Amino acid sequence: MVQKSPDAFRTISEVAEIIDTPAHVLRFWEGRFSQIKPVKRGGGRRYYRPQDIDLLRGIRDLLYRDGLTIKGVQKVLRERGVKHVVGLGHLAPEADPMQGGTPPPAPSRKDPPLTAPPRAVPETLAQTTAETPAPQPPADPVAARDFPAIDLPQSLPETAEEDAQFDLFADAGRRTRRPFPPDPARAERTAALRSLLTQFVALRERMAARGA
Repeated sequence: MVQKSPDAFRTISEVAEIIDTPAHVLRFWEGRFSQIKPVKRGGGRRYYRPQDIDLLRGIRDLLYRDGLTIKGVQKVLRERGVKHVVGLGHLAPEADPMQGGTPPPAPSRKDPPLTAPPRAVPETLAQTTAETPAPQPPADPVAARDFPAIDLPQSLPETAEEDAQFDLFADAGRRTRRPFPPDPARAERTAALRSLLTQFVALRERMAARGA
């Protein structure tokens, strides 16, 4: 850095070197803190006075050293004034690089991000599919209904009659004690089926005889 008078104006690149802060960050701060007012000459070049540099150094320390947010520093400037922040950034002659001193080490950067952090992008579509559970179909109210179990008997009770019928949906105790009564029309239906079968057999014999 070219040696200048302590009261000389400094360019933005010189200020960036003096307070160890990139020039683009200084431009960003100028848009966030209206108290930063460098002298602008032709072509938009910025020139900073010593008090401007102290103000920038004070803002830097509040952000990086004290961990305040942009809004937090704006509140300090609003409530305590510019002179307070300038005083925070003012250095003694032996520590001021503009007067040939050795500046203290710059605080570690804890500045909040200028924009919201980008969202993590999965490496592959398969990873996205694996992390996102597939939508489940709505439960079928009919399928989800619990039906009573049917206890089928392995054999008929010994006391049951040969033609006795049992209610398979009744409990085991009622099944053995209360058989269905015999069907009175069963014998009639059996006789009718046998009569029809006899007629079919006779018809088949007559048709066979005519074909011979």
